[in-house]
Amino acid sequence: MRDGAFTISGNLVDVLQKEIFPAALHIESGKIIRIVPESWKYDTYITPGLVDAHVHIERSMLYPAEFARHGPARHPSPQDERQRALRCRPLLAHQSL
Repeated sequence: MRDGAFTISGNLVDVLQKEIFPAALHIESGKIIRIVPESWKYDTYITPGLVDAHVHIERSMLYPAEFARHGPARHPSPQDERQRALRCRPLLAHQSL
């Protein structure tokens, strides 16, 4: 395995296919690169991460359309916000679009 690569095993909860099956997830650089179904029985479950849907668009210093381009799973981090603050003027509540 490469540095930063690892495997976790357990009962994989596939919410798209609506099934649970034993599997090994091979992870490299923080990304799942392969899912291998297994025949083992596990006591543990691997579930999708939770998404914090509570966000404050105005803190991103972006217009809503630009914010939406990031997609629901990736909104700007505080570091992104600081970088954009140096390049963009803030969207103020009294501004018209």
